[in-house]
Amino acid sequence: MESLRCPETLAPDWLPPRAIARDGDVSTVAEWIRRRGGGGVVGVHGPPGSGTSTVARLAARSAAGRGVAPGERPARVFAVRTRFHSGPVGIAGELLQSFDAGFRGRGFPMAEVLAGFLRRLTRDGASAIVVLDDVTPAGPELHAIVHALTHPDRFLPEGLDRAPSISVVLAGTSLARATWSRLDRLGLSSEFCRELRPYTPSELRAIALDRLERAYARPMEPPWLPPLVATVAADAGNARRLLELLRDRSIGAADRARPGLQEVHGTPTLWPIEPHVVRAVGEAIVDGIAELPEIRRCEARLALAAGRRPLAATTLWRRLVRLEEFGWVRRTVRPGGRGGTHSSIALLRALPDPGTFSPWVGTLPASGAGPSRSCGAAEPGGWGPGGRELSPFRASSRGL
Repeated sequence: MESLRCPETLAPDWLPPRAIARDGDVSTVAEWIRRRGGGGVVGVHGPPGSGTSTVARLAARSAAGRGVAPGERPARVFAVRTRFHSGPVGIAGELLQSFDAGFRGRGFPMAEVLAGFLRRLTRDGASAIVVLDDVTPAGPELHAIVHALTHPDRFLPEGLDRAPSISVVLAGTSLARATWSRLDRLGLSSEFCRELRPYTPSELRAIALDRLERAYARPMEPPWLPPLVATVAADAGNARRLLELLRDRSIGAADRARPGLQEVHGTPTLWPIEPHVVRAVGEAIVDGIAELPEIRRCEARLALAAGRRPLAATTLWRRLVRLEEFGWVRRTVRPGGRGGTHSSIALLRALPDPGTFSPWVGTLPASGAGPSRSCGAAEPGGWGPGGRELSPFRASSRGL
């Protein structure tokens, strides 16, 4: 089978430009957001895999760009998957990380974290639409964070006398009845809550064909697609499950056809990931799984051994996302601590030879790579210009 041209279109968090079979829902929710304005709460719920996330995010984007006068800034859209957090502090921390990627919310009360978010939002000079996604029965309590976002005046930091306009969009499964009922007291009335129906078999087929066309850069309908769609349609029309099966079939078949190589606009190239990152993942994983800090420490040691700077935490995370898109690993993020998360990486199948990988353009200096070492061995420190030590373990404290 031919190689994928755009594998990221099969990723779990990839947002399509339009919601197939949900255009009317997107338009309705976008109009509600615009009509309610700052402080308003809008909801989208339905069975698992019914497209609530796609509808909520596309509606927020549409509402942000509507009715913007010349010279006026459109509203900024922030989306948070709530099920990855244990409480409102973690959600507020992720909102603040949109402006300050180095911020860690552990140990800060929600009021301080939210004040930091409001300060940066005000400095940015724009209103906000916050999408709280993945509302589930086992998810965190959302009452406090929704109340804080819709009534931000009490969280204003010193020096600010006017809170920015913030709208809230909630999206998730209808099974979280307790969460939805509590939010009624915050202004989420049934008048502004859209309920989605399950996808029909024809709609699931249209979604699958659209994703495959984007992934392979041409229209296609493989022979295994009809039975796959029938299986998902019998399982309450869960489109999320459909996309998981599409990834397994498409990425797995493409890898078996061309191991270690990828077609990019018709030209065979090496996988665009730094080889030492692949070595770090392979060496850090024990018994099929490894915690993210172990992979980060291993990557830093291998980079310093080669005379290069370790990758930034966000850059390393993007490389792991790419490995997951190619079907080699699976990421798991679970709540832990006060607003923190624990991330682990599970190995799905043996990694190819690191020699079949190459760094993305501009990510590494032109100097050649030095010898790699085991991540368990002692390594000499790396040094930069002026004798400064390039230590990946020197944490910097950043305030709100």
